[in-house]
Amino acid sequence: YNNEYDNGVSKEMSLINESGAKTRIYNLHQNFLKSMNNYIKDQKKNTGNAPTRQQFSAKAIQVLNAL
Repeated sequence: YNNEYDNGVSKEMSLINESGAKTRIYNLHQNFLKSMNNYIKDQKKNTGNAPTRQQFSAKAIQVLNAL
């Protein structure tokens, strides 16, 4: 919830706004989490192992650029 204000005006840095609505940043986080969880699941299914840190980082950048 929002706790960032400048002179009484919201900086809109929250995941859920004052009205209880999910914000764009909430959706960004949600989509990123879903994509990365699917990537890990697929990687384990295909290789038997979780991705390495380097693989995970590369995929994370790719996913963020697509969002």
